[in-house]
Amino acid sequence: MSVGFFISLLYGHLLVVAAAIVDLAVGNASRPWLVAVTIAGLLLTMLWYRLAVVATDEWAGAVRAMVNLGRHPLAAAFGLTLSQGSRMNAPCGAS
Repeated sequence: MSVGFFISLLYGHLLVVAAAIVDLAVGNASRPWLVAVTIAGLLLTMLWYRLAVVATDEWAGAVRAMVNLGRHPLAAAFGLTLSQGSRMNAPCGAS
């Protein structure tokens, strides 16, 4: 699943929790049921946040690969030379 899905769930549940808290404050609702739903909503928001953070780990590898792929051409365009250690990390076929 993508990060956007979990972020949408997170904000959707936060809106429901906020509406439940407002309804509890006004006093027009059945309290035991609404308190249970509010607590469950807060627990679910913590779960959605954690899953969104875990889903971003996939992005880290892709971004790291893009940076490594473009590092040598960018250095060459600016007339810079890279150390031998950074050349060893270059993908196959890169000069």
